[in-house]
Amino acid sequence: MKVRAILVIATLLVGGWLWTGLDNYVGDHEVGSTWEPFLKSRPTFTLLFTNPAQQGLDRDAFETMDPTRQQAFRDYCAIRFGIADPHRCEKAIEDRRW
Repeated sequence: MKVRAILVIATLLVGGWLWTGLDNYVGDHEVGSTWEPFLKSRPTFTLLFTNPAQQGLDRDAFETMDPTRQQAFRDYCAIRFGIADPHRCEKAIEDRRW
């Protein structure tokens, strides 16, 4: 019975780790920065996420990022929002702020 309970708890913990994440939300000087929980669109072992386009309070446009940051932004969008198109993802991020 103990082994079964341990297996159930371990399964729930691993499942929670795979399917939940924390996104670093950066607001203005009044809001500050907070970690926002979210459900991932696909399982990953990564728990903490930050928007690669975010530079302080500003966000860089997709076209202005170097190829490494563009790929990191695509990956971020795919996991965080389930969106493959970076331009749609930029719009989703902007809509979320208001």
